[in-house]
Amino acid sequence: MSDLGRIVFFLIALYFLVRFVGIPLINLIANIVKLARLKKQVAKFGKEIIPIERESNIKISFILIYAIFAILLIVIGIIVKNDLLYFGFCVFLPRISELILARKFTKFNGIYENGIVFGSFLEWKDIFSWKKIDDNKISILKQDGLRFDLETKEKTNSAIEYFVQKGISEEDVP
Repeated sequence: MSDLGRIVFFLIALYFLVRFVGIPLINLIANIVKLARLKKQVAKFGKEIIPIERESNIKISFILIYAIFAILLIVIGIIVKNDLLYFGFCVFLPRISELILARKFTKFNGIYENGIVFGSFLEWKDIFSWKKIDDNKISILKQDGLRFDLETKEKTNSAIEYFVQKGISEEDVP
C-alpha cells in the first residue's frame, strides 16, 4: 500500500472512530453531567406559571428493553471477542442516557418564569416565536429552527398572554 493509501485509510478510520465512538462518548458524559445537575437546574426554572401534561411518552419498559439489548451486545462481544462490545457501549448507552434524561425532565413540564420545560429546559432567549394551532395546542419555534408543540388544554389563552408578556412574538399565519 502506498503512502497516500495509508493516509486515506487512516483518515477514514479516524472519521469512523470519532463518529461512532468519540461523539457518542461525549454525549454520554454530557448527559450524565446534566442528570447530576438536574436539581440545580430545577431551581433555575423559577416559579411555575402554567403546568403542562407531565405524562412521559418514554415508557420505562422501552428503556429497559433498549438497555437489555445493549447489555446483550456487550456480552456477546465479550464472549466472541469481537468489537460488538464497543458498538454496544458507544451506540446504545448514550441513547439510553438521553431517554432517561428526557424522562426526568418530563416530570417538570410547564411554563415557568425563566423558560419552558418540555423534555429539557429552554430559556426565553432560546425561543423565537409561537403560533396557536387550536384551542388546546401552541406551536413553539426555537432559535435553532426546531419546532415543538405544547398541549396546553384549557390554559392556551393564559399561555399566549404570558408569551406576549415575555416579548415572544407570534408567527404570521398565512
